[in-house]
Amino acid sequence: MEPNPFFRPEVVLPAAEFLDSRACYLATVSDNDRLLACLPVRSSTRWGRALLPMVRTWKHQYCFLGTPLVDSDPSVGPAALRRLMSGLRECPGRPQVALLEMVNMDGPLASWMRPLMAVAGGSAVMYGSRTRGILHRSVCEGPDVRLARRRLRLRRRLEREIGAPVQLVDRSDAVGVESFLQLEASGWKGRQGSALASNPNHAQLLRRWSATLEEEQRLQVLFLQAGDLPLAAQVNVLDGDGLFGFKVAYDERFARRSPGVLLELEARELWCANGPGTFVDSCAGENNRIINRVFPGRRSLGTLLLPLGGLVSSAAVATAPHVGKYVHRWLSPREAASAPIDGTPASTEASGP
Repeated sequence: MEPNPFFRPEVVLPAAEFLDSRACYLATVSDNDRLLACLPVRSSTRWGRALLPMVRTWKHQYCFLGTPLVDSDPSVGPAALRRLMSGLRECPGRPQVALLEMVNMDGPLASWMRPLMAVAGGSAVMYGSRTRGILHRSVCEGPDVRLARRRLRLRRRLEREIGAPVQLVDRSDAVGVESFLQLEASGWKGRQGSALASNPNHAQLLRRWSATLEEEQRLQVLFLQAGDLPLAAQVNVLDGDGLFGFKVAYDERFARRSPGVLLELEARELWCANGPGTFVDSCAGENNRIINRVFPGRRSLGTLLLPLGGLVSSAAVATAPHVGKYVHRWLSPREAASAPIDGTPASTEASGP
């Protein structure tokens, strides 16, 4: 129904192998040989300090979207989604609730999901929400004079400092991926140990994933260069009608000339001219000031808490809005860093049919 490159097998399988040792399950709905719906999940016995058997979206630090994969055929998609949601109670550990994280609440799948959210009676809760920058084709219909002026100004300043013309180069292949890994590791992420190349397993994930993407012509690696000198680079993934941001890096020696900002502006110009897809999801943080200027649209992501049957299940979901901010404080540092929960419920959905 909606593209989600982070739940496709070419990334889920190596991510489970290289990044996360916890058990991952695939909740699926199929009709003979036809896969109708899929969601990677994991079981948990705790939510923060609270003892609560639950099933939650399986994700890792490089997973930036949690929307389930569902067949786009309207004659089978809604029923498949209903079966997927209700079937989560069959996951190991006899879960009482399901926590679905980073679900796109603006797309067509959300319209299917809302009337199906109460899968076992009671009301489901959209426990938290956030937004991030997105670029739609409508933005390209007229020039943004302010951004165009800034792009030319940054380009001139960078070219004066380097003494050579700057250009945007498409290097969407294995060599480009290796160059990106080197550039990212040369900066603060390398010193901090958070660059992909700082961990052989993380670098191997990108290599394995990008090899499939390149073969399917869904990989985009853009470099801002002065001759052969890389100044900034980004890795993007094409899935369906969307282009999704994955990683960005820049040469810190030229940080005061903002090569990373210029790269975003040049990439936007390229996409508006002849880029693939109908939208670009920045996959950036909600408060990324630079990205929010370049990507003027907003994508809403929700964290959904669903009851899976029984009094405990319904009570847990019903009280979540009142105890949510305390539960979030109790999360472990690892959970707190990845949990898309703002501590305040965004809304409560009425019971479905």
